[in-house]
Amino acid sequence: MTRSVLVIEDDQDIAESLRYSLERQNFEARVALTGEVGLAAALDQANPPSVILLDLLLPGINGFEICRRLRREPLTLLTPIIMLTARASPAEVATGLAAGADDYMTKPFSIRELIERIETLVRRIEQGTRDVYDDGKIRFDFAEMRVICEGVAARLNSLEFVLLAELAAHPGTLTTRKQLIDKLWEAGHYEDARSLDSSIQRLRLVMQSCGEVIETEAGVGYRFVGATAAPAPERE
Repeated sequence: MTRSVLVIEDDQDIAESLRYSLERQNFEARVALTGEVGLAAALDQANPPSVILLDLLLPGINGFEICRRLRREPLTLLTPIIMLTARASPAEVATGLAAGADDYMTKPFSIRELIERIETLVRRIEQGTRDVYDDGKIRFDFAEMRVICEGVAARLNSLEFVLLAELAAHPGTLTTRKQLIDKLWEAGHYEDARSLDSSIQRLRLVMQSCGEVIETEAGVGYRFVGATAAPAPERE
């Protein structure tokens, strides 16, 4: 499988540095210096990237809009996207993840850490899984990263996938917040307790009316109960 990374970054020095570092790790690296060129390169059916590194402050189309457009296209619906930016406020991080990014790194960043996160996302693609959870109301296809709730399908991003896969792997069992944070860290996502709660809320929204299958034990963790169980009230 070709290990290709598309770098969409308007600072040529940063872009070329990233290209050099990626090629040293045996990735095929391409650089786009504008949003328009990057969008076209990402949607190139003859040579689609395995991972996209996306700056936010781009001339023309900004990174948030590029991310939203890519998530509307079948070719790039599941392509891992890592946002690279100097903008690091909690609101901007939340906006980036809501737009469909899989990860978010702030400048300046460690090249070594970036490569590790890319490797994690590539391994996820290469290894995949064919397990399916189905209780009659909700179906979770691990291979396609897709949830079908009462016949309506929704795609998961990488972070949502890791969360739901971890919870669904232990139905009826409380998974602590620390366990989930450790799992996200292992998968290349870097969340604290507060952002974990926001990620669970986004996951419930993606799952639509089936979001109730995830119970909250306030301050402790979360439990996947399946659609056949009545949701328990959240504990104060």
